[in-house]
Amino acid sequence: MSDDLVPAPKHSVTPTDSDHRYKAIQHQLGALARALDGCEERLQQLKRRKNTNAGRSEQLAADIAHADLGEQHVERQNLVSVALDGASVEVSMLADMAGDLAADAEAARRRHAELYEDLDTIRSGRPDKTPKPGFFVRPGG
Repeated sequence: MSDDLVPAPKHSVTPTDSDHRYKAIQHQLGALARALDGCEERLQQLKRRKNTNAGRSEQLAADIAHADLGEQHVERQNLVSVALDGASVEVSMLADMAGDLAADAEAARRRHAELYEDLDTIRSGRPDKTPKPGFFVRPGG
């Protein structure tokens, strides 16, 4: 069962590096949205496996009952099935949240582009450097 699990990439999300340039923020928001999309897909796969295992557990409980191995074993196996079903529901909710967050990250990336893309185009196209924030602020004034 665990043979089909594929570990997530170590650096699936771009770490924050205090780079506030337009392109860096666009890249980070895009990377976040892609990572959350991937997370949603992996969670959906996990949900399917939980459902499959819950069904197998339920069938095993029936097999145990049919073999007259003891009611306590049937009860325990049924508890496992119920627990797997419950975990499946929780994983499904988590996958939905990941999908919502991915959509929000993409919306934030688009809004950021609407607000700052033109400014970045102007600033990137001129040869002079732009003063850093606070350059024109005088001490005490």
